[in-house]
Amino acid sequence: MTVADAAKLANGTYTAQAEQSTVSGNTGYSPTATFVVDTAKPTITSLTGPTDPSTSPSATFTFAYSDGAGSGVTAVMCDLDGYGFDSCSSTKTYYPLTDGTHTFSLKVQDKAGNWSDVSTYTWTIDSVAPSLTLTTPTNNSATRS
Repeated sequence: MTVADAAKLANGTYTAQAEQSTVSGNTGYSPTATFVVDTAKPTITSLTGPTDPSTSPSATFTFAYSDGAGSGVTAVMCDLDGYGFDSCSSTKTYYPLTDGTHTFSLKVQDKAGNWSDVSTYTWTIDSVAPSLTLTTPTNNSATRS
């Protein structure tokens, strides 16, 4: 294989060694070097969160990811409601949360620098119980409609 052929390598692990020859026929070899070619972005394989709608001010997310090309995952980043991504692990909990619609976002980076697509989970918190008002007709009268 030549150096020009290296640009055509498929994703995977490779070992390279250089060979040098002199005009008089002496041959020398470099030490071997192992490297990984990884042009594939990692994938988020699962993302689960709270029920939707929820009455709880707490939300826990669990997720899994894969780096099919083999360089390994170096960063897992979580975001809530667009406030900015922070490092996280395979579980992330937020508390306390206010009533309303929230969006959790997740992305993963592999050691080759490839980022996954962003996965999102949107749900609504509604902790206010509905109210019911009953009124009694005046003079014990009844109405019909």
